[in-house]
Order: sequence, then structure tokens, then C-alpha cells
Amino acid sequence: MVIGATIDGMAAAALLAKSGLLTVLVEAGETTARKNLREFAPGFFTDDADPLTFMLDPDLISSIDLYRHGLTFAQRRMATLYSFDDGSFLEVPGDPAEAVEAVAAFFPGDGARYAALVEECTARGRALRGFFDGEEAPTDDRFETMAATSLDEVIDGRFDDALLTDLVRAEASLRSRLRPEDPFSFLALIRRWAGEAVGLQGAFAYPSGGARGLLDALRRAGQSMGVDFRAGRRLSRILVEGDAAAGIEFDDGAQIRASVVINALPAHDAFRTQIGVGRLDIEFGRAVPGEPEIGSIRANAALPRAPGGPLRDRLDRRIVVTPGRADFRRAH
Repeated sequence: MVIGATIDGMAAAALLAKSGLLTVLVEAGETTARKNLREFAPGFFTDDADPLTFMLDPDLISSIDLYRHGLTFAQRRMATLYSFDDGSFLEVPGDPAEAVEAVAAFFPGDGARYAALVEECTARGRALRGFFDGEEAPTDDRFETMAATSLDEVIDGRFDDALLTDLVRAEASLRSRLRPEDPFSFLALIRRWAGEAVGLQGAFAYPSGGARGLLDALRRAGQSMGVDFRAGRRLSRILVEGDAAAGIEFDDGAQIRASVVINALPAHDAFRTQIGVGRLDIEFGRAVPGEPEIGSIRANAALPRAPGGPLRDRLDRRIVVTPGRADFRRAH
């Protein structure tokens, strides 16, 4: 039994079914990526799911044959346009090695230091790939010291140009709710450069159809493996018997029994809501996060005319606004 038609949930269901287990995936609620396009302004539509991919396991793609099931990429190596506080812009290619060269050319006095930082982070990212995929953390003191380090400890005073510091701070803060001065925020930068997209570590790709296209390919892969998809009913709770998950119950009282229950929803929903803190070990219950905090927002803009400046010719790029340190602190 797999709960949640998320990317993780669908991947887990497909792999379990491929291994020979009778697998049911319950869509606990319509996922964002499965909803219809939303009209946010007259004549302008958006898909609220996150379309960019920077950490898609190549072993997963091959093991359930996602390309055969429709996964394609509209952009395999997405370029990035950085916008700085002083009004300047920097475009870097989608190939990470070429991107380092572009940054070094834009900040010639800091080029070698930036290249060294990227090399350090990517090397550590390769070493920690298993940890980022959910394996146990290394137990050596060097890892614990590095993991607890803040980003500011690593980059403050490292570069002569403050704009380059802003660029690195922005990259580390994407998809992270940590402030740059918080412990473990350096690990967020390593994770950013540890991901692999279409065979390139540190690259970004854009699946055809965005996250919706990736989910559709995962659904087709699961169906071909024999996953039984169940939708249209609201999950009430996870059945617990003898301190073990025994199945699920719906709002209408109907139950499905299962010897293995995998919950692919956020920890708050999986443990606090669907199991209940009364059944959890006290220390574990304290460790389960409460309601998710907002770490980022998606803004949609409807423009009355084609954009000017560096955006005029190409809109098929990742755009990163790099605010200064004071703006970061005010935002947090």
C-alpha cells in the first residue's frame, strides 16, 4: 500500500510492483501537478506544480524505463539568468562546467575561488548522494562538523565582489527554509550541486509538460508494472495493530488491509494526522515537524507586451533574482 500520488509515491509503487508485490497506490488527494491549469489573469494560465528538475535519479529512470513511458525534456540543459541588485545581469550556460567559466569571466578577480567552491561542493555532493537519497548519515566527525556549518561561515569574505556572494547565497537558499547564517545551510548548497539531471551533476532540466509530464510518465510506468491506482476517496487514517501499520481506512469507513504501508505524504500528514501523536514514541513525536512552513512562493506575471532588456530574446531560461544580504535577512 502506497499513500500519495506524489513523484516519490509513484516511483515507490512502480518499483514495488516490479519486484513482484501486489501494490495499491491510493491518491490521498488530487496532487497539485494533476490539477487543471489555473487562470491567474484573463487569458493567462499556469500549472502550479514545480516544473524544474535538478535531482532525478538516473537509476530510477532506467529501472522503470521512464523514457519508454513518455518522459522527454523540453530543455535538457537549462541556462540561468542571474539578476543582481545593481541592475546587471549574468547568463550562464546549462552545462555546469561552462557555467563556472562564465561566472569566472564575469567576476575575473574571484573566478578561481568560485571554481574551487563549486569543485568542493560537487565532490562532497557525489560522496553524499546516498545520504541525500535517504540513506543513513555518515558517522565520522568530519561530516558532522561540515553538516553543521552555516553558509555564511563558508562564503563570508571568500570573494572580493559582493554580487558573487549574493549569487551563491541565492542558489543555496532555493528550496531551503534555512537562513544563510543557520547551521546546516552549507549542506543546502552541497545538495543543490549534488543533484543530477539528464546525466549532468548540478544541471537543471525542464521535462516536457513540467511536473505534470513527469507524473504522467511515472503513472504509465506504474500501470505497466501492475500498480492498482485508487482515486476519488478521502483517506481518514492509517490502521495500526500491535504497533505496526496494518492498512488504511477511508472517510466512509471502508478499509484496505496491507502488510506494508508506505506514506509518501509530508511527515506532518503521515504521522501527526493519519497515525496520531498518541501512538508515537515521545521523542520521535517531538521530532516530527508541525505544519509545513512556507519556504518559497511561486509568482506568475502577465505582461502587457514582450519583455525588454536581457529577457527580450529568450524566455526559455531559469531566472534567479539575487538579493543582497540585508534583503535576505528582512525576508526571513
